[in-house]
Amino acid sequence: MTKFQSLLRCFGTLAMIVILACSGFSQDQIIENNSNQKSYLFGKEVAQDYYKPTGVALATGVTTFMLVPAGLGTTVLICSRPVKESKIPAKYFQNKDEFFIQGFQNEALKRKRKAAWVGSGVGFGVFITLVVALAISQG
Repeated sequence: MTKFQSLLRCFGTLAMIVILACSGFSQDQIIENNSNQKSYLFGKEVAQDYYKPTGVALATGVTTFMLVPAGLGTTVLICSRPVKESKIPAKYFQNKDEFFIQGFQNEALKRKRKAAWVGSGVGFGVFITLVVALAISQG
């Protein structure tokens, strides 16, 4: 690293400290916010690794295939319900950090919504394909 680059880095760090000090944040709050962010991101990682929305795609797909309006209603209901804390693996739930739980629930809900809409889309696609096939064979 050249002297110019190290000088720029020092200037950037000083500028950030001055801006944060002028905005009313203390150093403890800055460290705490960074810790909260790490906990939130760790919760998201755990959800990506461990949360599997089992049965969601199948339920919405079958319901949509059988009766399209009921399937769409089921999909919307499933997507509107938050993920329960009981879905967090036991070895990660021990710390009960609210930011970890929030990160886990947000990522798990995102995965659940994706599975629900994919299942609904597949069910609707199969329904339309069956209707078209029946129309062609009748006609």
